[in-house]
Amino acid sequence: MKWQEYDKWLAEQKEWIDKASYYELLKKWRFAPIGDRIFQGELGRYYSKVMFDKRDKCSDPVMVSKLVGWGDQQVVEDITMEAPTTPLPPATPELQETLDRIKKHFSK
Repeated sequence: MKWQEYDKWLAEQKEWIDKASYYELLKKWRFAPIGDRIFQGELGRYYSKVMFDKRDKCSDPVMVSKLVGWGDQQVVEDITMEAPTTPLPPATPELQETLDRIKKHFSK
């Protein structure tokens, strides 16, 4: 990659990072392939700085982490109260409390 191309690519990646939500950054952080260039060198340091700054400004980073960890489909179905495509097992009291917090958070 030529320097001009690299500089353009770097600027595009930084723009995406700046526009991305904490959820999007954390999801990529967890599920990107090993060796993804966005986490290497100058860009990697920039990514982690921005992500952690957004985490610190997030009203509930633990909730965001759970949303990323549980996967989008089930959480979206739970939050929007749409019927899931497959029956879900009964929630434990702890999980139900967390789901109630998620629903309350997103119904604002």
